[in-house]
Amino acid sequence: MKTSIMRLILSAAVLALAGSVLSGCGGIITPKPKEPNGPSETPPPRASPGLPPAVQQAGLTVEEYPIVEDGIDKPTRFEFLDRVDPQIREKRKTIREAWFRPDVAGMNGTLERFGYQLRIQDQPGAPAPTPGIYSLYKGDILVLSGIRSDDLSSVFVNASGTDWFFLALTHEKGAVMFRSGAVLPWDIGEHLYAPPIYMGDDLLWVEPLDGFRGYRVVKEGQTLYQGGMPAPMVDPAFKRLGAWDGHWAVEVAGDVIVDGASLSTDNGYDEVFHWRLIKGRPFYFYAQGGKVHLRYDGRILDQTYDEVIHYRCCEPAVFNPGANDRMVWFWARRGEMWHYVEAGIYD
Repeated sequence: MKTSIMRLILSAAVLALAGSVLSGCGGIITPKPKEPNGPSETPPPRASPGLPPAVQQAGLTVEEYPIVEDGIDKPTRFEFLDRVDPQIREKRKTIREAWFRPDVAGMNGTLERFGYQLRIQDQPGAPAPTPGIYSLYKGDILVLSGIRSDDLSSVFVNASGTDWFFLALTHEKGAVMFRSGAVLPWDIGEHLYAPPIYMGDDLLWVEPLDGFRGYRVVKEGQTLYQGGMPAPMVDPAFKRLGAWDGHWAVEVAGDVIVDGASLSTDNGYDEVFHWRLIKGRPFYFYAQGGKVHLRYDGRILDQTYDEVIHYRCCEPAVFNPGANDRMVWFWARRGEMWHYVEAGIYD
């Protein structure tokens, strides 16, 4: 089955509160609640008294929107999205959805430093800003053709600017890594559906072990770490790989390993989930003492919740947390009230 490299590179859980794509999987399906207006009606949007003020926490702008009490409805079905005020849907929509579309013009700005350019296939000149099939050229020499714009990662460059790569799905060669002038096969399944990353000047990636019951973190062919994984229920237990400031981290269903040490074990957490980098600094949720907390760049945010939707499958997966390099968005319950929350850096 063909898997979109674009979805894998940009990683899973994208919100669009009015018709956009959301993703994420894993967990237990919550039974659907009784619909307040009868089984065939969509619940009415919640009346909004206006957008609440943003709160600054640990450098993040945190915006929290109360939606509905748990006894009335729960975020387990698509219709729950209709309870969100349209103002909320629109406020950060451009930022949430910007990474859906490959920035080919931006990619060319990076590639041209190394003498390469993506062009619309069979057409001269620079690419138009629309989806299409591209070819990669070095000067006037064709290097790679049949590159699908909807299955194309960004261009990643190492710290010294001496090495670079992007991932693509091509018509002739299938999934490939184009690294510093070389076309290399890239089996996304054999890398646990996680893209490689740079840690400084070195390329890191992950590989499965023991029939996908374990994994190892590899730096340019050298094993940095080996760990086990729980048996997957719906989606793979391995979630993501990241690196920053000479550190690396992996998320594996319920825990995050940083430089070989477990965040949950070392800190007494019950669970750690949705580890991401926002503006190059680590963000994650952790559960402890019956509460869910947020941590960003080493600081614990003031906001706490009784529940944050995550690792759900099927229809409820639409409410799993989403993130990109500027913000995270999620659905959380405090007491009896469900909230939609966005936290990000928008400068």
